[in-house]
Amino acid sequence: MTRPRRARELPKGVRARTLASGQVLYARRVYFPDGSQRDAHGHTLEELAIDYARLLKERTKASNVRRPKSEDPARLKIGELADMWMDEHVATLTPATDDYYRIALTYRVEPYLYDVVAYKLTRRMVGKWRKDLMKEQARDDHGGLLWNADGSPRHAHSNRSINAGTAALKAMFGWAIENIDGWDHNPLARMKLLPEETRGVEIHTPSQVMQMCEQAWRLRMAQTTSGRGAMEIGRAHRLATRDQTMILAMACLGVRMGELAGLRVRDYNDGRDHDDGALLRLRLERPLGHGKGGMRSRGRSMCGKSR
Repeated sequence: MTRPRRARELPKGVRARTLASGQVLYARRVYFPDGSQRDAHGHTLEELAIDYARLLKERTKASNVRRPKSEDPARLKIGELADMWMDEHVATLTPATDDYYRIALTYRVEPYLYDVVAYKLTRRMVGKWRKDLMKEQARDDHGGLLWNADGSPRHAHSNRSINAGTAALKAMFGWAIENIDGWDHNPLARMKLLPEETRGVEIHTPSQVMQMCEQAWRLRMAQTTSGRGAMEIGRAHRLATRDQTMILAMACLGVRMGELAGLRVRDYNDGRDHDDGALLRLRLERPLGHGKGGMRSRGRSMCGKSR
C-alpha cells in the first residue's frame, strides 16, 4: 500500500488522503474569479502539478473574460472598477483577504465614492472622504444618533476601519495600473494611513480577579433557573469551579488560554520524576486555534526556571 507523505514534506497548499483502494490521492485548491473553487488531483505529485497547471490556465482565461463596462477606461466609475478588481484579482486570494476587502468596500467606499469616475478621483477628494468618515456619527437601528457616556458623539467609523477602506482603494488602483491598458492614475500612492489607537496591557488587581471569579460563579448559577434548557445544579457547580480555576491559573501563573487548555496530568511536577523547581510544564503537543499551520510543540516551565 502506498503511504502519503507527511504534511511537513508536502508542498504548500497540497493535501493528501488514502483512498479505500489503498492509493494516495493528492489535491490542491484553485480559486476562480467568480468565487468558485476547484481542486486539482493526482496520484503522484507530478500528476498533481500537471492538473494544477491546467486549472491555472482556465483561471487566467476566466479572469480575462470580464472587461470594463465603459469602452473608455477614463470613464470607468469606481464601482465598476471595484467589481472588476474583486472578480479578477481578490477572488483568487485567500477567503480572509477577500472578506477584508469586501467589507472595507461595502461599508467605507460604496456609499460615498462608487458613483465617482475613477480617473477623476483626486487626493483632495480622498482626504475629504476620510474626514467625512471621521466626523460621521453612529446611529441605532431606528436611525437615532448614538452618544458616548461622557456626552460626546459616538463615531460610526474608527481610524482602523477608515484605513481598511484606504488600503482597499490603494490596492485597487495599483491593480488597475498593472492590468488596464493606459491606466496610470493612483491618487492614493504614498498616502499615509491614519494613526490607530493601540490598547496597552491591562493589569488586573487581586480584587478584580476575585470579582471575575464571583461573576463566573453567578453566571453558572443563573443557568440553573427553572425553565426550558435549565442546567442541573451539580453540573453548574462543576463548571463554575472549572471556570474559577482557569481564571486563577491565568491570573497567577501568566499562562495563555491555549497553554492552559493543552495541560495534561503528566505536566504536573510533584518532584518524583524530576526536581528542577518547576510546578507545571506547559507542553503544547497538538495544534490549537486556526492560525497558519497551528502552533508547534514547545515546552515552558512555570514557577521555576524556563527550559
